[in-house]
Formats: sequence, C-alpha cells, structure tokens
Amino acid sequence: MFNFLKNKGNSAVSEMSDSNKLLNIVNIGVLDLEIGYKNLSDKGKFEVLIFNSLIALQEYRNKYPSKYDKVEKDLLISLFNSAKTYQVNYTSEKLIDFVNSRLSFYASEINLIRNNGHTAGRLYTAFYVNPLCPNPSISLELTEVMRFYSALVMMWKAISFDVVAL
Repeated sequence: MFNFLKNKGNSAVSEMSDSNKLLNIVNIGVLDLEIGYKNLSDKGKFEVLIFNSLIALQEYRNKYPSKYDKVEKDLLISLFNSAKTYQVNYTSEKLIDFVNSRLSFYASEINLIRNNGHTAGRLYTAFYVNPLCPNPSISLELTEVMRFYSALVMMWKAISFDVVAL
C-alpha cells in the first residue's frame, strides 16, 4: 500500500524523511495484520508497532547502513511518542525498558521463525491474548495461531518489500 501511494506520485510521501516513511510502513502493517487476521486492542497495536519497527529497521540497515543510526533514533522516538495513543501509560523509564525488552524478544522470535519453522505462538499471545505482559507464554490455541501466522507472514513480507523499495 505504501509503495502504491509512492508510485502514484504523491508528493507528500516523496517529501517525507525516511524515518517518517518507515513509521507509515509500520503503521500500515498493523492494518495489514488486522485485515488478514482480526482486530487488535490498542495495546496489541502497540506491540505490533514494536515488532514492525524491528522488521523495518532490519531491512533498512541492510539497504542503507550509512543512514541507519539517524533513522533508527527517529523511528524509536516516534514509537515512544505513540505509546499514549495506544493507552500504554508507562513512565518514560519503564517504556524504554519495555521497548528494549520487546525488541530483544521479537528479534529472538524472528530468528526462531526463520531458522526453525517456529509457529509464532508467543507472538500471538503478545499481540492478541495478553499485550504488554512481560513474558508472553506460548498459546496452545493452534488453529488461531496458524491463522494468525499466515497473516503475520503476509504483513512481514509487505513491510520488508516496502522498506526495500524506498
């Protein structure tokens, strides 16, 4: 969707900073997951934003290593600023700790999915069952997890494609 807007000559999109483009891509990813699977709570949306930010930043680092540090900083600031929108009412210190722990958790889950065919049961729990829980358990609702997994993969691919196409 992001590339559709970009390719249509939308001057607002083409004039955006890369960090704002990434922010739009990660936000569109939330919508992609909801369309592909089901609606998220506000806190679940915040979890997905963190996950999507990690995917977008990994792709961006691969494509633009020299610009990565600034874009990463700007995107993370935008992510922190969006916490209130999604009713995540943590102190600044707790929010920083939470986002850092989630980035590590999501990086680990991404590696498991890529290397072991992991089914994303913990991601399902973090996004849908118990958002903001410090240590999400693996969901045993296998039918739901598999439906979620299909939508997750589609969202992930769309984000990766849009970032690479910047």
